[in-house]
Amino acid sequence: SLRREHGENKLEEEEPEHIVMRYIGQFKDPLILLLLGSAALSIVVGQYEDAISIAVAVVIVGSVAFYQEYKSEECLQALSTL
Repeated sequence: SLRREHGENKLEEEEPEHIVMRYIGQFKDPLILLLLGSAALSIVVGQYEDAISIAVAVVIVGSVAFYQEYKSEECLQALSTL
């Protein structure tokens, strides 16, 4: 039988990554790193308002992306229990 030959029709479950590490992982995108670099450069040249604006925007984007990813993983887990 195919089941004996190929195994169950299930995806292998990976060990879940810690929630903090998943949040930090949102900031590894090259564009986000570029923005963080520009915020650092803004601090060096004394443009503190620009640096704060960029940093706040990066945190907002990273947080929204994390929330969306977290919710989609919850949905996938719910679907896998069906």
